[in-house]
Amino acid sequence: MRNLLIISTLVKALLFPAYRSTDFEVHRNWLAITHSLPISQWYYEKTSEWTLDYPPFFAWFERTLSTFAPLADPKMLEVSNLNYASDATIYFQRTTVIVSELMLFWALERYREAFGSKTVNYVIAASVFLHPGLFIVDHILYAQFLSIHHCYNGFLYGILVLSIVEAKKGNLLLSGILFAVLLNFKHIFLYMAPAYFVYLLKAYCFQTTTVDDGGDGPSSGMPFDKKFSCQLNYNASLKPIPVSTDPLVPVSTKTTFSFLNFITLGGSVILAFLLSFGPFAYLGQVPQVFSRLFPFTRGLCHALWAPNFWALYAGADRVLIIGW
Repeated sequence: MRNLLIISTLVKALLFPAYRSTDFEVHRNWLAITHSLPISQWYYEKTSEWTLDYPPFFAWFERTLSTFAPLADPKMLEVSNLNYASDATIYFQRTTVIVSELMLFWALERYREAFGSKTVNYVIAASVFLHPGLFIVDHILYAQFLSIHHCYNGFLYGILVLSIVEAKKGNLLLSGILFAVLLNFKHIFLYMAPAYFVYLLKAYCFQTTTVDDGGDGPSSGMPFDKKFSCQLNYNASLKPIPVSTDPLVPVSTKTTFSFLNFITLGGSVILAFLLSFGPFAYLGQVPQVFSRLFPFTRGLCHALWAPNFWALYAGADRVLIIGW
């Protein structure tokens, strides 16, 4: 994996001098907003058409990156310096994309550690890290020509992969927290929220145990997911004697809802959102933040999106906006 990291970094570095898409200016502007303005103005600033419209955790991510920006070129942090693109600015911003993708690399390394270093797992991890889609979206965007698209999707997918790995390892609470954090970085992942909710509700909040229908004593109550669940037969002294499962002996299961697990999971998710939106709730700006995250008055879709279902939605949305 380290060799793949080196090779991918070199390939991405070769793309530094290439054409830049509008997202390059988007993120430069966000660096300037979060660095130069107080938090109370982040979601109100509109000098540029590329206003801040990502959740607060991503705004703080941009603020963290802006701390190092003056080392490259302080002028990139001026809000009024629209479309500023000095060589130092270009190299700095593209370097931050590559560095941020270490999150994805680390997540895939944890995947390999958790599921073994077999060849198939190595191939899966390498395929994800070198996936053409990430190169296209984060480093190369094909429109009418090849151009460099400046995004941090590798970083965000790293958080998603970490969440999935922790779920597979049985750390369901941590998996839910990581997904909540991801939503506060980029709300486009909301489409996955129903699946996460159903999965965590079933796997974490409902607990299944075995019930011995063939013994004379009480049920064992042992976790159902054991490889060899034991049934408990009782002798005259009422001491439990574990016996290997016999398919001929009737065994049923009992599912119970854990209110404690439900409160723990829900509280952890709420805490993540409070950390994200809390400062803006204190400032009374939550409606303004949501108006940026979900710009219904502007239209939720960009006009350049691919001709699929969202194109139909965007057309109807545009008609309603004009007609209304």
